[in-house]
Amino acid sequence: RKLGEVATVTTGYPFDSNDFNDGGEYLVITNGNIQNYSPTVDSSLGNRINFSNNAILSEYVLNPNDILVTMDGTVGRTAKVVEENQILAQRVGRLTAKSDPEFLYQFLNTGEFFKKMTLISHGGTIKHISLSEISGYISFMPSSNEEQTQIGTFFSHLDNLITHHQRKLQKLQDIKKAY
Repeated sequence: RKLGEVATVTTGYPFDSNDFNDGGEYLVITNGNIQNYSPTVDSSLGNRINFSNNAILSEYVLNPNDILVTMDGTVGRTAKVVEENQILAQRVGRLTAKSDPEFLYQFLNTGEFFKKMTLISHGGTIKHISLSEISGYISFMPSSNEEQTQIGTFFSHLDNLITHHQRKLQKLQDIKKAY
């Protein structure tokens, strides 16, 4: 199936950097907030903005379980939205799953999506992909929503187990350094 059949694919708003302010209500999410080392949007960096235009807010404010895709630079990286008060800037793809968002996130992180987006990217020094290229990504996936949910849940539990063991390992390494 095409990715555009299982998710709504959109992008963000072209905010004016003159409107950014440190005390802004919304964190403006860019490609820089999507890193290889993190499964979630990195909210520790970025600009903030206050915005009162309800039409723009309703279209570009991010919701938990949205999946973001980098469209410039290192294209095809993905991250889940888990926090509130974030708003999407242009040139970042937003996928809103039509069924199970966890399955969609896990499905996109097998490595194949990243490889395909890197392969089809275009441009000179800075590579780019378009919304239609993201929407047009084709792969095999279960047609049953129940099976998708089971797969998404399984891999989510596995991710949590890996994170737990990484923290435990880091703690042991810190103890070793202290000794």
